[in-house]
Amino acid sequence: MKKWIAMLMAVLMLLSLCACGAAPSAAPESNESAKNEDAPAQEAAPVSEEESKNLKIALLFYEMCEATNISERRIQELAAEKGIDIVESNAQWDASVQLSQVEDAISAGVDAIILFPSDSDAMVAALALCEEADMPLVCATNSLNTDQPYYYVGAAEEPAGYMEAKALAEALNGEGNIVILQCILGTGYEVGRTEGYNKVLAEYPGLHVLDAQPANGQRDVSIELMENWIEAYGDEIDGVLAQCDEMSIGAIIALQNAGMLENVKVVGIDGTSNGLTEVRDGRMLMTCMQDLSYVGETALDYALQLINGETPSPEKDIIDMVAIDSSNVDDYLFNLYGIK
Repeated sequence: MKKWIAMLMAVLMLLSLCACGAAPSAAPESNESAKNEDAPAQEAAPVSEEESKNLKIALLFYEMCEATNISERRIQELAAEKGIDIVESNAQWDASVQLSQVEDAISAGVDAIILFPSDSDAMVAALALCEEADMPLVCATNSLNTDQPYYYVGAAEEPAGYMEAKALAEALNGEGNIVILQCILGTGYEVGRTEGYNKVLAEYPGLHVLDAQPANGQRDVSIELMENWIEAYGDEIDGVLAQCDEMSIGAIIALQNAGMLENVKVVGIDGTSNGLTEVRDGRMLMTCMQDLSYVGETALDYALQLINGETPSPEKDIIDMVAIDSSNVDDYLFNLYGIK
């Protein structure tokens, strides 16, 4: 009997040792643990290089053109380095389509949205959609018409319009007839650049606007408009104010075809490679360059900060444009685009 009892005790001891090798039972809660229950939650840790590889960011454009392509290339370049998945959409200037794209991005569960707004008024609704979904949103190049706070990266539009119009006024010695090719009416950059134009026109009463029409940033539309103005006004036209380089180039093509380019001054805004080439080759008087690579880089940086629970600063990063003319165009062409 004693032998059986001894054997039973040995088995029980063995079972006890096996239990020690299994998952440990929960330790009694210490007083320190109890205190930490009431402590505020810690801030999110920075997104690591490894974690960024799992991120997906929606990149929603109003349109794909040379200007937006510059920002897009920089975003894609940086995203590739960090292993971030970029999902792109093009609204082709349709605000209702772009709002649907915002909704689709939210439904798809992206980590953030970078929005190039197609309409400064209609796309204010994107703020509410993203706020309701707790979706980080950064706007770029086209501001929104709202007093609500939002994150934005873009150019100082009114000073750029003033700089461009001032250069044309001085080239015309303060007198002459001009036509104006506008971007989509009501967009932040159209409004800002037009305000800059109006300040210059007030300073130079000898300048007269023959006509101003939107070509919506498109070369083909600006060619057609310029052809119509050439037919209507002919040699009365002394200068062309275009609110982007693509429209400037459209005007140049129409003027060349009519044999009028030598007598008409053309100016633009954006500083695209095509625009700078026109300045270098003497067909465009000047352009105002906005650093669109910086726009893309900063928009992505802001998006990553928001994903991380951080607060980007400044809320609106407004970039001064630079005047590019024959005196400095070669340097910018080479340094920005590698073109000699």
